[in-house]
Amino acid sequence: MTSRNRDRPLNAAEITRAALAVSGIGAWAWESKTGEATLSGPWGEIFGVPDDAIPRRWEEFLAWAEPEHRDAIREAERGLAAGTRIDVTCRMDPPRGNVRWIRLRGDRVPSDGGIRMVGVVEDVTARTEEQLRLRKRDEEYRVLTECALDMIVRTDGERRIHYISRSSEQLLGRSPEEILGAGPEGIHRDDRAAADASYAEILSERGHSTANFRLRHKDGHWVWMESLGHAIRDPDSGELKEVLFLMRDASRRIEAENRERRARDRLLRAQRDLEKQRAVEQEIRRSEALFRELADSTPIAMWISGADGRPAWGNRALLDFTGHRAGERVRGMSRIHPDDTDRVATEFVRSLENRAPYAAEVRIERYDGEYRNCLVTALPRLDAQGSFAGYVATSVDVTDLRRAQTADAEHRENLAHALRVESLDQMALGLAHELHQPLAAISATLGAALRGLSGGRVEAAKLQEMLAEAQAQAIRAGALLEEMREFIRKGASGRIDGPRSSIDVNDVVQDAASLARHEADRRDIVLDVEASDEPALVHANRVQVQQVLINLIQNGLEAMGSSTGGRLRVEIRRTRRGAVEVRVLDEGRGLSLEERQHMFDVFYTTRADGLGMGLAISRSIAEAHGGTLDGHNRANGGAEFTLTLPTSSDRDASDDTATETSPREE
Repeated sequence: MTSRNRDRPLNAAEITRAALAVSGIGAWAWESKTGEATLSGPWGEIFGVPDDAIPRRWEEFLAWAEPEHRDAIREAERGLAAGTRIDVTCRMDPPRGNVRWIRLRGDRVPSDGGIRMVGVVEDVTARTEEQLRLRKRDEEYRVLTECALDMIVRTDGERRIHYISRSSEQLLGRSPEEILGAGPEGIHRDDRAAADASYAEILSERGHSTANFRLRHKDGHWVWMESLGHAIRDPDSGELKEVLFLMRDASRRIEAENRERRARDRLLRAQRDLEKQRAVEQEIRRSEALFRELADSTPIAMWISGADGRPAWGNRALLDFTGHRAGERVRGMSRIHPDDTDRVATEFVRSLENRAPYAAEVRIERYDGEYRNCLVTALPRLDAQGSFAGYVATSVDVTDLRRAQTADAEHRENLAHALRVESLDQMALGLAHELHQPLAAISATLGAALRGLSGGRVEAAKLQEMLAEAQAQAIRAGALLEEMREFIRKGASGRIDGPRSSIDVNDVVQDAASLARHEADRRDIVLDVEASDEPALVHANRVQVQQVLINLIQNGLEAMGSSTGGRLRVEIRRTRRGAVEVRVLDEGRGLSLEERQHMFDVFYTTRADGLGMGLAISRSIAEAHGGTLDGHNRANGGAEFTLTLPTSSDRDASDDTATETSPREE
């Protein structure tokens, strides 16, 4: 070949032959008219024979195929005859050549007449033998896993099962088909944390881990499994391919371990309980000794009773109070005042039957024969088994306290009476103003009646009507005087614990306003009363509530001074919380910071002639009735005081109406 020919570019055919030689693939073309094939490429290298030894007809080529693969070659031949695509893999054993696995592929191409097929032949010996080897290994692995008593599980990176051995039927009662695709949700919820930690350890550098967890059997019970997991990774990239688990039934072993642990725990608990019981007994003995020592050192009388309620032991203070000697049985009911015996016996027996606490104030005879007021409190005591064992009781002598409380109540009553008397100078003017109208009406009516009688021109019916009118006015005047007398009277009506009845706060406010209206007129202050739309009934002492309202109204008038055109408003409302509110709103100077902090303190006053008791007593009256009294500045100037009293229930109202009368009705 000349140099010029060596340097010319390769044509397409030459390039194709070179490419086939490099790739180790042989090309072929077959014409149905001649029945012969045209070969190109390294056919001889593929089969290990000279190129001219390669058959050019299908019958000769078919003879090279091993018997079990000749059917595949015949199927390819039929494809050639029909002009359809062929793709067959078989093993060939040429004479004096190499046994090779080949893949024969071909397809029809356009032709003027007959059938023309072109294709390639490829040596796939190495790949096919590797596949056969892997298939054989997989078959051996399958047989091994199917025969194994342990359960073999393979999962992907998402922990989904893509293979499980047949032993799952024996261990879990489920076939592999029922389990495939399942994830970790089948693990008992109490064991999932341990299983998750084991899986994380498998994915770590360690690559393997063991764990114990429970899986649900098909019949519903849980099976303890001992699992050994191992990560399978790509040797080149290190990428996780799957996780292989070997699991076996560990129920008997774990249950035996649990039984042994429970038995060991019971033994340890029994030992601890015994030690604790001994410690408790020692502590009880020490506590009893300490209790008796403390009980004998306290000045409060104490005793312990048995389950029958009879005193079984008393401290030194009890023995000193009753005059008993140490070790002598304390007499109980025999030392109670005869007037209290029945009440105490009934209440104590009821508490004893119900194993409930008992508390009462009882008059008990002291060693010197004097009956003392004692506050007795008895609390149930229990034995070690939690059963009722009797009472631990105390008795506190409150005789001196009750006397002091009585004296304090009398003192407060005197102060309240003094405050009411202090208000008489202003109320007297209001009373005179209120009495002027009924007295003038009586005088005019009686004068007309006398003139009619003297002239003989009055009829009996007309005279009766005039006298009835005069009588009504006289009754009204008498009621006003009785209202004033009741207000200033010193006695039970003014006591915090005085008699109460169902009263309408609207009426009480109107009465208080009428007594203060003259003072308001004198100061040129408008006194408005805005009553509620419905009766505002409360269970209270009328005189005490009236005293509070008069005090608030007078304080409001004093705060407004001699200003002209001022307005003092009293509003009565029923709240949603079941109470009645009376708000007194003035337009005075308001409350200073010091007044807001101390206005309800006893003896605090800003008036030169004041006692400093009005608001203090008013608040105590409100609280004694279960209500409140508060004061604050208004946003637009002035002060606002709010008296809140709980409303009467229908039952209270009906009972009080039937059994008591208000001072006005008396």
